[in-house]
Amino acid sequence: MYGLYRGFHPTLTIADADLLKTILISDFHLFANRAKLNTYDSLWNENVFNAPDVHWKRIRTIVSPSFSSGKLRAMQRLMGDCVQKLVDYFEKTASGDGIFSPKEVMAGYTIDVIASTSFATETNANGTDSHGNSFVRNGLALFRMNPLKILSFLLMPRWVNDLFGVRIQFPDPPFRFFEKLAREIVKQRKEALNSKTQQSSSKNDFVQLLMNASVGEGELKDGDYSKLTANADNDVEITESLSEATSSKKPSSKQKLSDLEVIGQSVFFLIAGFETSSSVLHHIIFELALHEDVQERLSEDLQNSLKRFGGDTSSAEYFDTVMNGVPYLEAVVKEGLRKYPPLTRVERRCAVDGYKLGDTGITLEKDQHIEVPLWAVHHCEEYYPEPEAFKPERFLPENKHLLVQHAYMPFGMGPKNCLGTRFAYQEIKLCLAQVVSRFRFSATVDTPPVELSYKKSTLLLNSLPFTVRVSKRAF
Repeated sequence: MYGLYRGFHPTLTIADADLLKTILISDFHLFANRAKLNTYDSLWNENVFNAPDVHWKRIRTIVSPSFSSGKLRAMQRLMGDCVQKLVDYFEKTASGDGIFSPKEVMAGYTIDVIASTSFATETNANGTDSHGNSFVRNGLALFRMNPLKILSFLLMPRWVNDLFGVRIQFPDPPFRFFEKLAREIVKQRKEALNSKTQQSSSKNDFVQLLMNASVGEGELKDGDYSKLTANADNDVEITESLSEATSSKKPSSKQKLSDLEVIGQSVFFLIAGFETSSSVLHHIIFELALHEDVQERLSEDLQNSLKRFGGDTSSAEYFDTVMNGVPYLEAVVKEGLRKYPPLTRVERRCAVDGYKLGDTGITLEKDQHIEVPLWAVHHCEEYYPEPEAFKPERFLPENKHLLVQHAYMPFGMGPKNCLGTRFAYQEIKLCLAQVVSRFRFSATVDTPPVELSYKKSTLLLNSLPFTVRVSKRAF
């Protein structure tokens, strides 16, 4: 633990797994909010990430069933089409010199996934005419942030930010592009529904799922926050049971998202799902290029597990095998998330005066900030011996007993962790299953020999561009 001031706010950084469990899970009701934003935008302040207190719980409760295993499984074909575009790109690249930038290419893949699953929009971000696509162009521009704007967003009081027009940390033009796109999609879906053409009901993207989502008022009053925790292991039970619990309610007792809330969540899902999954994938590609033994074992396990499908990636059995039937794939993904958590830290805010922090002798006051250094926890030698080494074996089933509970949180922990955890695992695994079984990655003269360099002054683990070489595998 250590303390510092972020602007005028005293902030306590805690990396102890037991204390983090207390703050993020056991006493979550006292730490449900993040830091107050020094800016206001109706879309950014009111989404499921930033909304405070009861408003957050309302949105999270209504949105959670949209991330059920059944809803995500239905997106298998959409994600599969995006994977095929990536495979086509690697086929073409491997026929040439084979050199490519994993950061750029994996960003292209995740843009394709977000476009199809969230906005029912088809893109080909790694295609030859990709930069002519406004969705791709604005998606890439969204994370070209101005450091001075970030500093003002974090530290300046709201009246200063209002004076200079700082309302979000992202560049305004691409953010407003996606706001306008989401507004137009919602408008078209409502018009289609009102005209009784029922076109909207056939859509399977997140915009439509959010428009359809509803829960009973009793769920909103339920004080059991644990129902709202989502992760790859229990997301099925939580979201499905929440949906079932509300399906029998009378229509009059249902609560739905407003149009503005649907638009806000849609734009947020784009932002949350694009850069984070891209980051995980290109970091894993980097490690596979440096560790031939890991790459060959993963490729062999994938080929042995998937060869019976004969290239058919659309079946339910294929999906189940990729998601749950290749332990080494699971281990590689989890080790990638351990060593390279997409967010370097998350934060919470104490809701009461006089909170006793375990047996530390520290007393927290109301609105005290707590920061959770995800990267530091994942690189702590006490929790992970040889933390800088890429060792997927840590997460194999036979080594589960060696892991320290509550010291692994790439998507946060507790009721306010990332709602899209299972979506991210699905997107990453479906990609790696095809790519690593078909192609081999190796270092180039421009590949960092040991570790990557990163952009500073950002909460995202944003590495500087690098190259690797891709070649076709012989079958």
